[in-house]
Amino acid sequence: MTTPVLTTKLHIPSLRRNLVPRQRLLERLDEGLRRKLTLVSAPAGFGKTTLLAGWIQGLGAAGSPPVKVAWISLDEGDNDPVRFSAYLTAALQRTDQGISPTDGEPFDSPFLSESHLIEWINQVSALPYVFVLALDEYHLIAAQAVHDAVTFLVNHLPDNLHVVLATRGDPPLPLARLRARGQLVELRQSDLRFTTEEAAHFLNRVMGLDLSAKIEPTSSSSRWTKSGAGTVTIASLPSCCAGAWDRRAPSWCPTCTAAPASGTSGRGWWPRPSSMPWPRPILSGQPP
Repeated sequence: MTTPVLTTKLHIPSLRRNLVPRQRLLERLDEGLRRKLTLVSAPAGFGKTTLLAGWIQGLGAAGSPPVKVAWISLDEGDNDPVRFSAYLTAALQRTDQGISPTDGEPFDSPFLSESHLIEWINQVSALPYVFVLALDEYHLIAAQAVHDAVTFLVNHLPDNLHVVLATRGDPPLPLARLRARGQLVELRQSDLRFTTEEAAHFLNRVMGLDLSAKIEPTSSSSRWTKSGAGTVTIASLPSCCAGAWDRRAPSWCPTCTAAPASGTSGRGWWPRPSSMPWPRPILSGQPP
């Protein structure tokens, strides 16, 4: 029986408008095309998926060799080796219909067959373009059979094939060996944090807060740049809400909406994580 495949798991996520330019990170990802494995590892909210989707969108630009991408958005169900192999097959064939398992048989099996992986590697190595396999949310994978299959792939990748993992923690792969051999590119939490310039771009151009051109690197602003893009998004409020936050008012904005009823959430409802700094030290001193 063929395992059903939800095709939306194979779609590269759409990008929202007005993203902060992060050329320094895109260049690191480009460098990964000359390595076997790219690891993007950071907690939730640091923009891993958005970064990869934006990078993929720019691949194969004019003057660059053609690049094709097979994307899988993983979930807990993919710990089943049969299901994982079915999604791997679908992702590869979605990218290039000429790729097929051994003898035309599906990859569905009680385990990820090494012979199937060898056949697939051989087929990809003959392709006339660069091929990227992107596995998002890899931290959800705990099955050793899946880790073993990914390890086998990484250890035997041809020059035109690269694996990209987005995860919240380091996977049980031979990272130390890959690092020692110069075959690993890593983007960590410290890399994904906004620089002062990126934070200023986000607050001014994306959120439209019209702050002064320069945010001084005070201790308070440093706490903001050490956060991920998701944290900055939560903390960046409409101008009508800024005064309420500055006064540490209840967690609702009377201009946006009335206070939400118990257990509900109105349009102006914005709970503040206890670890998030109040914006007043950063916003104070800005011209009116």
